Parts: sequence; C-alpha cells; structure tokens
Amino acid sequence: MLKSSYIILRVTAAEKAKVQITASKFNVNISDFIRNLVIHEHLPDPSKDEAIESLGEANADLTRLVNLLKLGIDEGSFTEVSVSRLMANIEKSQGTMKEIALQLRGVKASNEMDSGK
Repeated sequence: MLKSSYIILRVTAAEKAKVQITASKFNVNISDFIRNLVIHEHLPDPSKDEAIESLGEANADLTRLVNLLKLGIDEGSFTEVSVSRLMANIEKSQGTMKEIALQLRGVKASNEMDSGK
C-alpha cells in the first residue's frame, strides 16, 4: 500500500537518539519502528537474525568437514570405522541445525509433533 500521509512528531535530541538506537536494534528504520509500535504489529526479532547467521556458519563448517572427509577417503587416510563415526557426527549436527531452524520459524520438529509434545 502506498504511504502518502505524514505524521509530524517533535522530540528532543536525546529522545530521537534513543528511538534511532532502539529501531536499529530491530533492524528497521524509525518510520517502521514507530508505525509497528503504534499499530501493534510485531517487530522483527533481532536474535533470530543472529541465530540464522550462526546456523549459516555452522553449515559452512559442516561443508568444510565433508570436503575434508572426501579428501581423506580419496587419499585412503580413513578407516571404515572412522568414516562411519564422522558421518554420524555430521548427521547429528545437521539434525540439530534443522531443529534450531524450525524453532526459529516457530515450527515444531516432526518428532515433537509425533510424540505430542
């Protein structure tokens, strides 16, 4: 929807600074911040952005681990037992990351839904 109306609000320099700081914590501009507060919409949760970034870093680490594993297999550096152990650890980490991603999206993991939690 095109926004064509203005509301002029007078504040002190200190109040403006506080609003700017608070809006930046939610990764929104001042207009969106005030609009969301006034009409009771939900502000974005900045902790989700941090968590998503952490998941991306963990995924990159897993990708590096898989590439090292492939290299080790090609060079014959790993035994079948060590490969199985590494794969189990990778799968466990991927499962953990999936659960966290679902929690961030507000979706229950399938095993929680199945067990009625």
